[in-house]
Amino acid sequence: MVKLKTILVAIDFSPCSLIALRQAGRLATENGAKLHVIHAVNSKDIYQIAAAVPFSRKEFDEQLVENIKAQLRGAVDDVIGETEVEYHAVIGHPLDAVVKAIKDIDADLLVIGAFGDGGPGRGASAFSTKCARRSPINVLLVDESWPDTMKTVMACIDFSEYSNMVADEAARYADFTGAQLKLVHAHSNPFDVFHWGFSPVDITSEYEQYKASLQSQLEKIGSRIASEHNGLQVETELVFGVDYTKAMVSRAKRVEADLAVIGAKGRTALSYIMLGSTTEKMLRQTDTSVLTVRQS
Repeated sequence: MVKLKTILVAIDFSPCSLIALRQAGRLATENGAKLHVIHAVNSKDIYQIAAAVPFSRKEFDEQLVENIKAQLRGAVDDVIGETEVEYHAVIGHPLDAVVKAIKDIDADLLVIGAFGDGGPGRGASAFSTKCARRSPINVLLVDESWPDTMKTVMACIDFSEYSNMVADEAARYADFTGAQLKLVHAHSNPFDVFHWGFSPVDITSEYEQYKASLQSQLEKIGSRIASEHNGLQVETELVFGVDYTKAMVSRAKRVEADLAVIGAKGRTALSYIMLGSTTEKMLRQTDTSVLTVRQS
């Protein structure tokens, strides 16, 4: 598997973002990757302050950038320790700054806290979700609950063109952390088109064959992953759920997954990159860390 070369971690100095910084540092060390740390200050938030100081806006911005870099260096020293890091202190729109930095440094992975100064809620914060939506690369949203020793990584497999990439990335993190890997596919009964439980024929055997086919596809992916990652414990599971997102969120809770890995889907003709509706819902509903995987 290709190792990561450049990792960008965006922090706002909240406890969750500092946990994201620690995980980004560990990933950089494991992969021999270059680590970049960015903090962006929204220019509209400092407009009145800048107008009140007895020196030029240019001087104000320069001093602010240096102060931010000093804070970033302090955070890195406290969280990671002495390591080679490139710092990015930006004044402007935070989301635009993160996306621009991804392109400028040709990053392979964006790491960000699942929520910021607003504290934990239900799922990822609006800003973290927007980063996942706009980012052209994989995004690791780190929840504050990320343990030092992970036990379970859950890959959400839907048998789309993303499935193998999702499984591969999930295996990367399971391998890295020493966790077991669970490949999970949520399905519903395709024969339920017959309303009120009535069918002109008995389709029990057909449904069992359908499930067996899904299980076979899942096990095929699992066998490949296990053969490529010696010693990695891989399990496969089918779960029933008419609502795919609810089924996956529920399963992640039941297996106490430390990380859920899911494909990010959808593009428009514009530069704006969309997430699939299932991924959007997953980010909003889950209380665990999530890795969104972009199609390369």
